Amino acid sequence: MKLELGYVERRQWSWTDKRLLQAAEVIEIVNALQDYQPLTVRQIFYQLVAAGKRGNTRSKYYDLSKLITHMRVNGMLDWDIIRRPGEAYFR
Repeated sequence: MKLELGYVERRQWSWTDKRLLQAAEVIEIVNALQDYQPLTVRQIFYQLVAAGKRGNTRSKYYDLSKLITHMRVNGMLDWDIIRRPGEAYFR
C-alpha cells in the first residue's frame, strides 16, 4: 500500500462560551509574558493557577494542554509561542 501526503479535512472544534473564556485567559497570560516567550504549557498553567482561574490538578493541566492545542490548530495562538519541555531555546 502506497502512502501519499495530502491535506486532511479537519472537523472544526466547537467553541463553547466557557472554552472561549478560557482561551481569552490564555491569551491574556501569553500577552503578559511576552518578554519570556516561547512559553511552556506548564508556565501558562501555573500563571492561571496563581491567578485563581484554574485548579491545580492533573486533569486541569491536561485540559489546558488540549485547549492550547486546539487554539494553535484553529489559528488563535501562534505555534512559535509555545515550546515543548526540554527543547533547547536560545535567543
